Amino acid sequence: MLRRFACLLVVGLAVSSACGRQGFDEPETVCRGVDCDGHGACVSLNDAPWCVCDPGFHNQDGIGCAADSDPCAGIDCSEHGTCAVAVDGTVLCACDAGYQNDGPTSCVPYAVCTQDIDCDDGLYCNGSETCQEGSCRPGSGDPCRAAGLICDEGSDACTGCGNGVVDEDEHCDPGQPRSDNCCDPRTCTWVAPGSTDPQGVCAPTECQSNACGGASRCAAQNVTAGTQCTDSSPDDCLDAQCDGSGSCDQAYDFEGRTHVCDDGLYCNGVDLCDGSGGCTLHTGDPCQSSAYLETFEAGFSPGDELGDHPDWYDGDDDLGPQVGSGVGCAGSVGLTPGRWIFIWTAHPFDWKAPNFKRVILEMDFESQFDGRFDDDRVGWTIDCESTDTSNVFGVQLDPGPFELGLQIEGYWDIEDEEDYRPEIADLMGSISAQTWYRLRAEISKRSAVSARIDVMLWELDASCEIIEPPVASGSIADTAALGADEPDGKYFTSGAMWPVFKNFSGRQGEVDNARVEFILDSSGVCNEDSDACE
Repeated sequence: MLRRFACLLVVGLAVSSACGRQGFDEPETVCRGVDCDGHGACVSLNDAPWCVCDPGFHNQDGIGCAADSDPCAGIDCSEHGTCAVAVDGTVLCACDAGYQNDGPTSCVPYAVCTQDIDCDDGLYCNGSETCQEGSCRPGSGDPCRAAGLICDEGSDACTGCGNGVVDEDEHCDPGQPRSDNCCDPRTCTWVAPGSTDPQGVCAPTECQSNACGGASRCAAQNVTAGTQCTDSSPDDCLDAQCDGSGSCDQAYDFEGRTHVCDDGLYCNGVDLCDGSGGCTLHTGDPCQSSAYLETFEAGFSPGDELGDHPDWYDGDDDLGPQVGSGVGCAGSVGLTPGRWIFIWTAHPFDWKAPNFKRVILEMDFESQFDGRFDDDRVGWTIDCESTDTSNVFGVQLDPGPFELGLQIEGYWDIEDEEDYRPEIADLMGSISAQTWYRLRAEISKRSAVSARIDVMLWELDASCEIIEPPVASGSIADTAALGADEPDGKYFTSGAMWPVFKNFSGRQGEVDNARVEFILDSSGVCNEDSDACE
């Protein structure tokens, strides 16, 4: 709803105490039931309802808002210009510097220019192009604007009635000095309330959509709360959005955990927001390898949803695993099966870092009553606020089609196919029922978008220690050599990755002891003063 109206001082006109009120009152009962087709706000204009429409919509029949037509829809000017519409409706491309029109809706490169005429892009209304040092420079701008007239591309001429004087049969005049905003320069009459100001005085702002409100008045309409606006501090963890009252609130909401921030420190690595306004997540010391182990003992209580812990995310829908006493490996605290993946948000890493070498992921899984596993997985995700499996790259223990038998397999998206599962190691006949095993996946960087994958599976003894040798192992030497089965590049080019695990509830069997290790190709002591490893 319109909450306030702008009162502008106009050159040559006195400002009265009733500015913005006369003939344009706060809507009362006259606006009852008028919703402006959901694309504007109703105001009371001379005791009658009138819709001030949103940008891209125009007033229709006083109490409706219809979408503006767009004659430039679908015209991209060969990606080297901007579509322009002349007064007569002619559509032409205003080409970028170094390009010229080739037909009305495309732009092609110029040859090297030697004189001004070589740079003429064929448009009149963007001014004259010039040749400088062999390169075409953009036009000088609308040649008609200074005179308060409008440019007609069809006739290559300035048209309109403006001469700076309100003549007989004219209501206003947009000529110089340009004192009459909301005056149509073609007819020297006021534009209808709700229309865009042809003089540009009622210019829109990020959080207000301004239009003409009758005669020379501007009527401000506040943009819906939550609409994005310019963030003056993009590296903090507060998101700038319109507050619904016309202002851009720099602390309207918290940035998500995928947002890169900056805490001013170099030696804790790349920083990420924690989803609660803090810049507390870090990829770790850029000069040292690091390892983390979660036993689910400290800071957890039996019955807790894992996703309620600040270091973990499981979809916030009660379908993730629960903490259970005595269900873990060797009777420790562990996790019961869950429906969705669970993400270790406390430990992001960056595959793209120049010195990043490999990531090692481990978890202890209990086999089911029939000696099988079902989608028991370790890997990483490229979105720490989603349980969508298309974001996950890793390996898993899977029964597979029964004719193939139990196996360790890769897990990722390929072109035109989701959740592709290439076999890495055969487990048929190797797994005992209701027995604990440790799955290890070592994923090493081969290139910016490919990896080597080595997997091993050990049986664990009563003390939760591995029994050598492993019951199974296997490798993929280079995912880039898989051809059509190569993983989607999104898994390696994302801004950050987070360790991810899954213990599917389709078959009963607990999990315990999540571990990740990040191996870097260089070492040294991080110097905060020099932002370097020494």
